[in-house]
Amino acid sequence: MRKLPFLFFLMICSIGIYLDEHKNAFADNQTSSIRNAMVRFLCFEVYWERSDYKLGTTFPMKIDIDKNNFQIWINDLKVNKRAHVAGFFTGRLRNGEAAVIGHEAYNIKLTPPVIGYIENKAMFDSKDVIEDTLTVPSDCTPHYDPTTPKKELMLRTVISTVQKELSSWVRQGIAKYPREITIIIADFNVDYSYTYVLVKQTNDVFSVALHDFQEYDSDEYERDGEYPFGTIYNTSKSLLEKIRKHGIVRKIKIEN
Repeated sequence: MRKLPFLFFLMICSIGIYLDEHKNAFADNQTSSIRNAMVRFLCFEVYWERSDYKLGTTFPMKIDIDKNNFQIWINDLKVNKRAHVAGFFTGRLRNGEAAVIGHEAYNIKLTPPVIGYIENKAMFDSKDVIEDTLTVPSDCTPHYDPTTPKKELMLRTVISTVQKELSSWVRQGIAKYPREITIIIADFNVDYSYTYVLVKQTNDVFSVALHDFQEYDSDEYERDGEYPFGTIYNTSKSLLEKIRKHGIVRKIKIEN
């Protein structure tokens, strides 16, 4: 009977060790997912937006996780030899998958510094945060995840968005398009902020937002069959080439 308390003590210790290991593994998985989401986000900006983050460079970053949301602070992104910026990023975690939703950049050499820079930097300095590193790949050419029902639905919504918008323009006399046109949709992953659409006959380029960043996981856009839509006026040759290279080609009918 005297051995029972000791055995009970060993059992409690074993449970505590198991829970600590499980908690640490969960935190490691979250950190890894956030790191991957950051790489995808920065590479999207490098490839599609021509942002000049210094490729192949590793940055220290601080991560603050609050349930299903996270915030990131990178003190110096070393964009190029002249410009050094601090980056503040926000995102969400769902089913173990992270997505970056918001981004603010601050010129760290600006005097006096802007209020946002001071407040966000101070917030991370005062919190118990996860210290990690982020490496921007040396090559940010997009790689696409396998097709899923979610992506197929998003693709159909992109197509219906372009069809609705251009048909409306034709009815209002804003633009003229043939009865049937060919569109080229830049391929995307479901966590992309937006994609581009090129009208083959006219070289018109449009941006299509893929998420409501106030309600990131809402499917309201897909249920309505329409995403936010915008026109790209200063289209570079490089952008046209990239859309064609990564293009999903579809034919749509313009309704007068």
